[in-house]
Parts: sequence; structure tokens; C-alpha cells
Amino acid sequence: MGFIQITLRLSGTRKMLLVPTTCRIPELFAKVREAIGDRTADFYLICDGEQLEESNGETIEALGISHGSVVDFCQRQRGGTGRLRPLPGKIGLSRDPCCITYDDDPSEYRAEMPCRCVISVDAMKCHTEEELRKGRHKIQCPNCRQNWSLHLVRHVLSSVMSPAQLEEIGAKVNDNYLKNSAAVQQCPSCNNFCEHTDRHENRIRCRFCSTKRGGEDEFVFCWACLKPWQKAPSLTCGNPGCTGKDGRTRYLQVCTVKTIGKVSGVPSVRRCEKCSQLVDHIDACKHMTCKCGFSFCFVCLKPQIEGEWQCGSYNSVCEVAPRQT
Repeated sequence: MGFIQITLRLSGTRKMLLVPTTCRIPELFAKVREAIGDRTADFYLICDGEQLEESNGETIEALGISHGSVVDFCQRQRGGTGRLRPLPGKIGLSRDPCCITYDDDPSEYRAEMPCRCVISVDAMKCHTEEELRKGRHKIQCPNCRQNWSLHLVRHVLSSVMSPAQLEEIGAKVNDNYLKNSAAVQQCPSCNNFCEHTDRHENRIRCRFCSTKRGGEDEFVFCWACLKPWQKAPSLTCGNPGCTGKDGRTRYLQVCTVKTIGKVSGVPSVRRCEKCSQLVDHIDACKHMTCKCGFSFCFVCLKPQIEGEWQCGSYNSVCEVAPRQT
């Protein structure tokens, strides 16, 4: 059996590897790991302009690697700091099993959140991405449903995500909040977001547009139809077809009724009293948690206070609250 000498280029240095001609690629990778002193490194090799993966079972001879060949080392590195760090008084390090995957690898630390539930970094990443995909702007513990502050979630994710990726998480949270809030819409002129503080007033003056126009020529639009206000002063905007009702909340008055548990005649759609998002009851009990994290009874609309329901257990009969406007 013959041997060949291969030059491994690594971190600006060169290492000489002596390997048999019958050496297979996985064996070459093992030699490289031995040379760099890291048996768990994730990397690939470049030789003659081709990328070599460890899964390739061919011999180096079959791939044309011969005496004097130069092989470059390229490490695969995840974004982030690469290490989960504790946050005193907020996030601890634990080797208890992850509450999602039940991973209990004793060689890895997992994050113990303020609710005392433990989650691995990878599980946190998948859970956060799924919550945002569902349109939520609050990240809840998948085990006890307690809301986690976004800065704590970002702290855990910083070990596997880059600053740019963490910035995207924050932007998506904001997008979901604005999208889900019936109290917020975009000005049809400048596209800046405006909050509706008086549900009974549809005539909205955009301060940003009005300021740009020097304050003398106001830009006023209708909250219901999102078109420029035509009549001033008037209780209606004057736009053809506008009913004066926000299309998102108008449905509260016309939605069907259903039976929830032992209570009949319950409107199938309610508005969250905290974020104004419309919530559609699909099935199960009367207790509901909005995407914003606010918990309330779908039947009587009473909120949960300090973990206690004011209307009894999930199957208790309570009075049906009127349709919201």
C-alpha cells in the first residue's frame, strides 16, 4: 500500500498529511479533525476547485487527489455568539430536558426561562419562527403559555442567530402587531401607521402629511374606507359606497352565533379588548387566549385576572355578552 502527502491549508498555515492511496474521504476528514484537534468540527474541504463532503465514500485516488495536492479547510459556522449565556435574574442555564423536544443531552446547557420552563436553543428558534408565521406578536412558553419578553427570546437566540437575523425577528413582531390590531391602519397617502383612539370618529387627520404640507392644507381620510375625506365638516366622508363602518369590525354585527359548551347564542367572532384583533372561535371551550397574549372568556368577555377565571371553569355556564361594536 502506497502513501501520498497532501498539503492542508488551515488558518493561514500549512499542515502536511500523510495518507494511504486507498484512503476514503471520511477517513481523510478524520485525519483533518486529528490535525486541528477538534473531533466535532463541522466543515468541508476544497480540492482542485471541487467541494468535498464527508458523506462521499470514494477513495482519494478515485477523485484525482494525488501526491502534492492542496486541500483547503472550510468550517461551517452558525450565526450568533455560538454559546448560550445566562442572564442574571432572568435566564438561567439548565441541563433539564427541553419542554418541547425533551432533549436531555447532558453535554449541552438549555435556557431556563422566568416561568421555570426549560427550552433548548434550537427549539426556541423553531418555536419563535412558528409563532411569528402564525401571525403572533407575543412569544409564549409552549408549556405553561406565559408570555416571554422579546428581549429574553432574542438573548437566547443570539447564540445561534446573527444581529441581522435578530433584527428580522423584531421587525416581524412589529409587522404582526400592526397587522393584527384593528386600532391601527396605514395612511393612504404616506403609508405611515396611524392609531385610532376614538372608535366613534372616522375623520382622521394624518399629522405627518399635514406637516409636510405646511399645516395649511390638512390631509384627512376616512378610517372606514381609507379614502380622502370629501365633506368638511360632516359626519360622513362623502365617498360613494362607504358605510362608515370599519370592514374588519362590521363583521362583529353580522357573524353567525354558535353553541359553546352548554351556552347557545354566542357570537362566533369577538374583538380582543386589549389589541382589538378579531378572534374567531373554532372549537373547544369558552376560554380564549388572543395572539397578543390576552386571555378572556369568549362567552361573557370577562378577562382572566392573575390566572383566575371570573366566570368559573371551562364548562361553567355564564351570561352571553352582547355583540361588540
